[in-house]
Amino acid sequence: MHLALVRHGQTDWNLAGLMQGRADIPLNATGRAQAEDAARRLDPADWDLVVSSTLGRARTTAAILADGLGIPVAGEYDGLIEQDFGDADGTPVSEIDERWPGREFPGKEPDAAVGPRGVRALERIAVEHPGARVLAVAHGTLIRHVLAELTGHDASSYPRLDNLTVSRTRRADAAWQVLTVGGTPFDEVLPSLSPAEPGRSSRASHDRPGASVAISERSCDGPVTPSRRGPTRAYDPEMEAPGSTTLVVVGEETSAAIGSLAGLANVESATFADMTDATDAEVATWSVTSRAPFVVHDRDPLGHVASAWVEFFDERSTLGVLQLEIEQAVGAIARHEVRVPDYYVVLEPESLRGTWMHWWLGVVAAASPNRVLPWEPGDAPLAGLIRRLPTARAWPDVDRWLPGVVRAVPDRFGPGLPGAA
Repeated sequence: MHLALVRHGQTDWNLAGLMQGRADIPLNATGRAQAEDAARRLDPADWDLVVSSTLGRARTTAAILADGLGIPVAGEYDGLIEQDFGDADGTPVSEIDERWPGREFPGKEPDAAVGPRGVRALERIAVEHPGARVLAVAHGTLIRHVLAELTGHDASSYPRLDNLTVSRTRRADAAWQVLTVGGTPFDEVLPSLSPAEPGRSSRASHDRPGASVAISERSCDGPVTPSRRGPTRAYDPEMEAPGSTTLVVVGEETSAAIGSLAGLANVESATFADMTDATDAEVATWSVTSRAPFVVHDRDPLGHVASAWVEFFDERSTLGVLQLEIEQAVGAIARHEVRVPDYYVVLEPESLRGTWMHWWLGVVAAASPNRVLPWEPGDAPLAGLIRRLPTARAWPDVDRWLPGVVRAVPDRFGPGLPGAA
């Protein structure tokens, strides 16, 4: 498929030079005229549909393009929304560096989370509109981070994108290739780009124009964090500490539950809620190289599959998205990029929203009933629960049971999935 990332038209905040992130500022008259002009310049024969972020300036731009080209608007995607600049929203750009040296604004979405979020949106568009030629109206900073994620470069080295500039990409054989950046061929932009920082997730090599990348590693949204143990890589099973048992804690308030384990000599624990730049592969490497008898954290390696399953049965996503997430998870496990834990500890399961409770106590528990442990904080200390657990090995047959979750309806509890233990 071909997908072009288009920056929305001008707003009054753009004109005034103000930081503009999640604030929903509408197009001004110039912005509307820019979108109308772009529709006249684009060839209707080249495009099948338009999608956009959920912010009004992108949605209006998309509607104008669609009307001018005679093609439909086919959806809005939260993943295409602009980076959240927190307290800096509405601040003159000229004052930013003086007020916040290093541009670390209170409430800011971490830079490292923006690109992976945008790429997941592109993958979802590709699944929901296979083979289509798509105009995706989004936002300047988001687009730069997505392009950088695809090519393995530092987003800050990408050039500023003017309103209604078009950056073209192509997806073939589950890989994305960047063709143009704001209308300029990628090979002309490449010499000015800087490689991503060491240790950051990289989805492409840097040494050729239009670098393509198969989508596999993803950063997850995931507050105490572990020490970093080197660059992103697949973990080596030979490094795995014998006898260590890994638990992933899921549900609400995981930070408090894991924090209660601090100081225990036989437990190494960490939370990743604020550590969005830690990749799944880094978490897996940290986990398997620990020498503690128990390793406890809250980064679920199947989190993307769980979210896709819940959204599918809540009628907020498609079967194709769920199948894609399953395929990527099985592949990542086979390549040792992630590691399924020995146990899941489900905090206060009765408080979980219905479909999520069915996922943990139905689907996952069906695959291995003794590996999913409901836990109410009032029952006993989490440390006591851990001490009573037998040591265990991670599930070896995820590729057998995980594809079957597409047939696991939310109201079904207990065994019954293919390959269930």
